[in-house]
Amino acid sequence: MGAGRRRSLRPWSGTSPASRIIRGLLSLVICVVLAYTFTRMLMPDSGIAGMGADELSFLNTVLVPAIVVAVLSALHAVLRIVVGALDLVPRLTVHGMVVSFRRPVTITVSPLVGYVAVANRR
Repeated sequence: MGAGRRRSLRPWSGTSPASRIIRGLLSLVICVVLAYTFTRMLMPDSGIAGMGADELSFLNTVLVPAIVVAVLSALHAVLRIVVGALDLVPRLTVHGMVVSFRRPVTITVSPLVGYVAVANRR
């Protein structure tokens, strides 16, 4: 681990906490806008009052599940934001068991000598 680099010990994370928060915020904004738009489309004063009963029934059939999906996606985005924020909190202890420990290997040759050695192996 580098000095300025923060890594998560959660195996499912795979992304940096700031990236997870930003993506969660972006997803949240998109989901809220979609849910609001779909909800406004269901309102009687939305300008679709001239539609027939069949069209309104079909619109209700499509928009209600779309609103549910948008709300569930917004909750997932909130969860992503919370996990990213919790991942930013520094930890003093890590619970678990060390399964492997290896001393870092330092390279004692100059980069040019190492490059030549690798190139000559081919």
